[in-house]
Amino acid sequence: MSKAAFKEFIKKGIEEYTHQKKFDWVGRKNKYLDKVKRLYEQVRSYLQEFSDTVQLSEETITVNEKYIGDYEATILKIEILGKQASLVPVGTNIVGTPGRVDLKSYLETKRIILVDQNAKEPQIFATIDLNKEDKKRIEKHTEEWATRPRKYVWKIITDPPNIRYIELDEEHFLGALQEVLGG
Repeated sequence: MSKAAFKEFIKKGIEEYTHQKKFDWVGRKNKYLDKVKRLYEQVRSYLQEFSDTVQLSEETITVNEKYIGDYEATILKIEILGKQASLVPVGTNIVGTPGRVDLKSYLETKRIILVDQNAKEPQIFATIDLNKEDKKRIEKHTEEWATRPRKYVWKIITDPPNIRYIELDEEHFLGALQEVLGG
């Protein structure tokens, strides 16, 4: 590595570090943990009717994320007639979502993510080389899209290649739980 390349590496590192210091990672983590707590309350209400055969318990884990570091989160364990699944917090520093929780068993994993309440599928943006006028128009549109107010809700995400977001209501959660338990 040349001295010039190392200087460029340092310059980019300083820019990234400065940008990350401005972002409220602790606030983002706390919002995520609150959303996870509310998700678990929602799941408990879905399973309350089955309390004679469903046992729920919690376990604390440590999650480690870039820019945030280590923090404690709670797993919600679900046991049904000897079969076990868990809702496991993955984190908040994830591309395309401010939060993800996995519904896992030894058989399968379903991903549950926070997305805009109106989202039905991922939105993919590509950048191409444009003239200055088109570039300004695209940048304005992108900035408006990125800063618009959103209400985030939990949705189940399907597997690639045809990724879709499925509403996390009682019917869909129970169906996903049944799938991960092999039913």
